[in-house]
Amino acid sequence: RMDDPPRLTIDQWSAALYLATMWHFDAARKYAIQQIESEYAEQSPVDRIILAGKCQVGQWLHPAFLSLCNRTEPLTAEEGEKLGYPRLMAI
Repeated sequence: RMDDPPRLTIDQWSAALYLATMWHFDAARKYAIQQIESEYAEQSPVDRIILAGKCQVGQWLHPAFLSLCNRTEPLTAEEGEKLGYPRLMAI
């Protein structure tokens, strides 16, 4: 446990989460998830879906998909490309 967590960017925390997931460092993975959830709650739903899939964070998927479905503006072409066809069809 860290009393004063390091100030990392979302890209750095995402990389830490990816590596912790890949190497089965459960404590580091849990810590990275907590930091991303607390510091980057406003991360775009598309980015959250992609990161959730890449790092196996299932609890992020439903809220992110729900956020996309409930917003008033349509998905952009860039967002559609990022999500890919299977995820796009789920929306």
